[in-house]
Amino acid sequence: NITQTPQVWLDHQVYENNGCLVLNWDYVRDLFPEGLMNTIFGTYCELLEKLAVSPGMWNSKIQIPLPIEQKKIRMSLEESNPVPTMMLHELVSKQVMLTPDNIAVYSDRKSLTYRQLYDHVSALANELVLEGAEPNTLIAIVMNRGWEQVVGVLAILFSGAAYLPIDPNLPEARMDYILSNGDVQIVLTQPELAGKESFGKGIRVMSVQERDVDHSELVFESRQRIDDLAYVIYTSGSTGEPKGVMINHKSVVNTLLDINHKFAVKQTDRTIAISNLTFDLSIYDIFGPLIAGGAVVMLDPDKEKEPSHWLDLLAKYNVTIWNSVPALMQVLTERAKMLPQSLRVIMLSGDWIPLGLADAIRKLCSPEIQIISLGGATEASIWSIYFPITSVKEEWSSVPYGYPLINQTIRILNDQLEDVPDHVIGQICIGGTGLAQGYWKDKEKTQKSFFVDSQTGERFYRTGDLGKYLADGVVEILGREDGQIKIRGYRVELGEISAVINAYPGVVQSVVMALGEGEKRSLAAFIVRDKETVIDSTQIVEMLSSKLPKYMIPAHIRFIDQMPLTANGKIDRKKLARIEMKAEPILGLPEGDLTDSQQELAELLREILAIPDIGIADDFFNLGANSLHIMSLQNKIERKFGIEVDITTLLAHTTIQKLDNYLTSILHEEFVY
Repeated sequence: NITQTPQVWLDHQVYENNGCLVLNWDYVRDLFPEGLMNTIFGTYCELLEKLAVSPGMWNSKIQIPLPIEQKKIRMSLEESNPVPTMMLHELVSKQVMLTPDNIAVYSDRKSLTYRQLYDHVSALANELVLEGAEPNTLIAIVMNRGWEQVVGVLAILFSGAAYLPIDPNLPEARMDYILSNGDVQIVLTQPELAGKESFGKGIRVMSVQERDVDHSELVFESRQRIDDLAYVIYTSGSTGEPKGVMINHKSVVNTLLDINHKFAVKQTDRTIAISNLTFDLSIYDIFGPLIAGGAVVMLDPDKEKEPSHWLDLLAKYNVTIWNSVPALMQVLTERAKMLPQSLRVIMLSGDWIPLGLADAIRKLCSPEIQIISLGGATEASIWSIYFPITSVKEEWSSVPYGYPLINQTIRILNDQLEDVPDHVIGQICIGGTGLAQGYWKDKEKTQKSFFVDSQTGERFYRTGDLGKYLADGVVEILGREDGQIKIRGYRVELGEISAVINAYPGVVQSVVMALGEGEKRSLAAFIVRDKETVIDSTQIVEMLSSKLPKYMIPAHIRFIDQMPLTANGKIDRKKLARIEMKAEPILGLPEGDLTDSQQELAELLREILAIPDIGIADDFFNLGANSLHIMSLQNKIERKFGIEVDITTLLAHTTIQKLDNYLTSILHEEFVY
């Protein structure tokens, strides 16, 4: 069959011949994944045949079933095991019985064996019971880093209650809201915070500290059940008020046991508690090793933001498992000349993983290192999906999201909550054992975010993420659902544009955003490029024009050295928007008024904060800096000037003028010496 029509992606010809319907598809083969068009055409023909023989179908809603082969592949990747029957603290207690003299908690200030940990925990748990601790009630833990955090969370669980972690550095109003909303009657803290913090009237404040404890019998009875709450973590809410995610023991234990099984975690393994207790990655840092008989290494609270401190602890305690957001590992790879050979598993989650990070890690670690991408939601017990990064393929625009963890289900659905075929974008939804009970004291938000499949009766959580299935059953994540916008009436998936840009040679990372309102709304692309590759906006536009319709081509393209990050290491889109919207440089002294050394510092700060300019007296934090930026500045100063500066010093010199004066004085002292 030969057609002569203008070249389009897909040309559909239909005509009648001797009473038969004849249809033909011509398509550009290189534009579509292999096998995709055959699957679509087969599904289309099946529908036409049903319409031809079943007149009633013309007046009913048509549902397109998932192709059988695609359904088989997805089902084959789902793993199931008997659901857990033991609770978090029961699993730790079991290890106390097995290895009482092994170290459970390492800390430069105080280390604890399993036996010592149990003694502290059981004594404190008994006090909590006397104070009224009950199942499904919340006891807040407001602490800085330290061994006390481990004792505190375990004591709360042993008492029968659930723990509610709160950052002691939270604004007072937000802390008051969480304490009030959580119906908190008891707060566990440390002596240095007990007198400083105001926790409100009627709240019993108890300090976790060194105390004389009698050796308790290594026997106890749990006061709660497997379906009772283990913890509640408050996350930011779209309404401006935080919402508490309720996780029971069965859900979180299911995740922890699966991760430990997949990566053969045992008594010789050690994690480093790099994440804040209020971030759900901390749950694995603490409980992952403890339920396997291993140990957790706690940071010194005075040095917690120092990458050099992390490296010291990794080496000193032979840490084997690293678990963090990608940005923290990237800081480490920039800082270290070599990572300890004890590291055998690196788990990265919580944000996009730069394509070059895995190779950067392998250059510094043992060749046998396992690098794992993990994903999910706080509402589904830390993680629900994983992908081992054995190599980075050229065709990847991002690291694949991966495969479902055990007893968990990943579905990608359309607006009618129907499964979408391979390569079709839909909403990523999570089901299975890991799901949260819902949001604390908020049925409306729970009903909005969680739903029950009317066909199967299975419960799911809407993650708000967009993704698609690839032909081999791997899930690819494309961005947030709120990244779906309209430009001049056209529906545009911002994640789709980013994926195309990311596939261009030399592009490390990109974010596409809609800026402005109404008719003035336009697309802007922020791109991080490989320093060894020369790319300009003309090349990007030409490439996009060859793959996307005109209304999806960004009107503004800005190349930046790195993405600005929030305090949790996620991309700060608000800061990106400010970069593009500023018509003039940030107010301050013009470049000509800066000395050579000040100009060098200004260049470093412009790169780190991804801003067009900075004045000599502009405070870094007023420009949006956070602790991750300060760590990056620390690394760059050491490389640029050959001076080691600790984080505390940098936090005391947060303008170019102050920092330049300090560095100049250090250099002068060395010269005089």
